[in-house]
Amino acid sequence: MPYPALLLDAHGTIRASNSIAPSLPRQLLDALEDDHPLRAALRRVLEEERTTRFAELRLPGLPPGEAFVTPAPDGLALLSLPASASTMLGGETFTELSAQMAAMLAHEIRNPLLSIRGAAQLLAGNVGAEDAPLTSLIIHDVARIDQLIATLDPLSVTPPKAMQPLNIHEVLEHARLAAVAAFGPHIHYQQQYDPSLPPVQAHRDALVQAVTNLIKNAVEALEMVEEPRITLTTRYTLGETRRNAHGLPLPIAISIADNGRGVPPRLEERLFAPFVTTKVHGKGLGLSIVARMIEEHGGLIVHDRPSEGGARFTLYLPAAA
Repeated sequence: MPYPALLLDAHGTIRASNSIAPSLPRQLLDALEDDHPLRAALRRVLEEERTTRFAELRLPGLPPGEAFVTPAPDGLALLSLPASASTMLGGETFTELSAQMAAMLAHEIRNPLLSIRGAAQLLAGNVGAEDAPLTSLIIHDVARIDQLIATLDPLSVTPPKAMQPLNIHEVLEHARLAAVAAFGPHIHYQQQYDPSLPPVQAHRDALVQAVTNLIKNAVEALEMVEEPRITLTTRYTLGETRRNAHGLPLPIAISIADNGRGVPPRLEERLFAPFVTTKVHGKGLGLSIVARMIEEHGGLIVHDRPSEGGARFTLYLPAAA
């Protein structure tokens, strides 16, 4: 990064910095006054687990300008932007920098993905019929991840998603099997599917990602539950059809419900905003990405609390013509 960046632990001790960062006291907070805004920033990030932006933050040895404090593994990250950078980039400072970082990250991630796909293809020719679906799952999902990573690169041209009629139950079962194999083998899944449901108009990979994200969130909410359960439900909303902002009816409802700890009431109003999370090491992007994907489909996502507790997320989608 061309700007000073620091990694701090929860006590304000500097654990790492990039080469541009000046030499600061290792115990950074101890060197600041009690009323210094950085103390409040660290407290807010730790308590609310979301990024905090300061238009003016002065630290010893750093030029005046903007600063961002954000959750990081086992601590916090601080990025300092001098006033000159803010002027040059205008109102898009953090967005532009995020795009640069995303492009670098995309490049580094795609290389091991090719290795994983190659290994899975080699295994596919040497496994029995019982394990063959697992290798197919790896190959398909690696290809899907590779396409998703490509969209992180701001220089790449991403064509509009091609929507087509899809069997929503095939999508749900693919996401469920992926979840069982990857992170939720101990969960009891209930499927309450309406077999008469018409096809939905959707992009398959995007819808698989959205449903997988919701199932993964549900699995993580069930960590301390004795009898963890996730219920997948589909239904046709006769008489209660929702409509999107353009008046298009959304009669197909897909729900992912769990019997976990539920969403804290203080987060419900901004649940789909970026950087909002209930996880200790969460980035708060999963639900905002799901909401954006469903919006691209012309649909809606709604959260509510089932009568037996936990959380339920319902996707409302248009039917295929």
